[in-house]
Amino acid sequence: MGDHRSTTGTTSYTYDDDHLPEYSDERIRELYNHYQEQGTLGDHPRLQHQHNIVTMGEETPKVGDYQGNTRTSDPSTKWGKEAKDGYEVDPEELRNLRTTILNELDDLKGKLDAVKGLKGFTEEKVGGGSIGNTWVGMATKASTVFGENYGHIVASIEGVAAKLKASADAYENAHDSTKKSTENVQA
Repeated sequence: MGDHRSTTGTTSYTYDDDHLPEYSDERIRELYNHYQEQGTLGDHPRLQHQHNIVTMGEETPKVGDYQGNTRTSDPSTKWGKEAKDGYEVDPEELRNLRTTILNELDDLKGKLDAVKGLKGFTEEKVGGGSIGNTWVGMATKASTVFGENYGHIVASIEGVAAKLKASADAYENAHDSTKKSTENVQA
């Protein structure tokens, strides 16, 4: 902890651990990049922490950019994949897994709803000062991002459960159809 000094060419990179929260975002990025290029970033945990605070949300991919997007297709539609020879599926096991996922999701939703509803972070509630201010900023950002993406997360999990049911139904229907066809041939 304390003062850190490094020089590259004519540029000096000096900082004090205790004053990092007071540095500009640009200076934090500059210091971070310097020590990262030097391969010594691991020796600067407080700088890494402050950089994470400064860049929170900038480098984090949005859930909506991935498969958490609003559903554009019916989850019960055919996937278009075929099972290879010797591959057996137990539709009842797929349905049991679906039920387990949905039950666990219901339990989780109760807990996540409580987190999603957290608001009103203030410095006074966490002790004030620059650390309290930093914590309030991080907590507010985290709560906002979580609230924005919560519905996508739940919809994605429900989509997996719907696909399990659709798969179980499709395998059962295929089995029943095959069984009926072979019975007709034997008759």
